[in-house]
Amino acid sequence: MPVKHIPLLPLMFLFALLSGCAPAVIITSASVATRTATDPRTTGRQIDDGTLTLRVRHIWNETRTGFPVSTGQKVNDTWLASDIRARLLLNRDTRLADIKVVTENNEVFLMGLVTPEEGQRVADLVSRISGVTHVTTAWTFTQIPAQTPPAG
Repeated sequence: MPVKHIPLLPLMFLFALLSGCAPAVIITSASVATRTATDPRTTGRQIDDGTLTLRVRHIWNETRTGFPVSTGQKVNDTWLASDIRARLLLNRDTRLADIKVVTENNEVFLMGLVTPEEGQRVADLVSRISGVTHVTTAWTFTQIPAQTPPAG
């Protein structure tokens, strides 16, 4: 009789090992569902952003070396970024939701999803603001800029 129960022993051992996976799967699923539900981006945009790293072709290194930025300069940078965001918000041709503004030491870094024309307008507008010493753009264009046909 005990011989008939031997094939069940490995199966019971396997079930005992797999039972530890169930809580991990449930917790991971709940975590992903919660993060997806609370993220303001659409699910499609979240998936696109998640696969974005596979499509990265170039990295621009804008690292600066120097003394740490003072508290006063950080306050000034915060004020400058707020001023830029306010001007972009009041500009009817710009969607502020698609543009990220970062300032450090009076340098402005603009990133986001824009058309080529919108990116140029925003960069021009920001470069004319008092206190801005340099503007660096890292746009993702929603359409490919028009190419000039070859002469001939």
